[in-house]
Amino acid sequence: MERKITEKLLEWKSDPDHCPLIVTGCRQIGKTYSIKEFVSNEYKSHIYINFEIQPDKKELFKEIAMLMN
Repeated sequence: MERKITEKLLEWKSDPDHCPLIVTGCRQIGKTYSIKEFVSNEYKSHIYINFEIQPDKKELFKEIAMLMN
């Protein structure tokens, strides 16, 4: 399914200086579906982390954030 977000994601990917991607929006509008579809079409491999199902993974990103500051 083609969505408006797909074009924006392709623009983000093509920018050599892109920042980490954060997608926000209302519940149940297809954010996760769109990102998963984009990633599987555009990248050979990926990792999916759902913080609601895997709350312990939040610690990984806290450590990374502290290293970047």
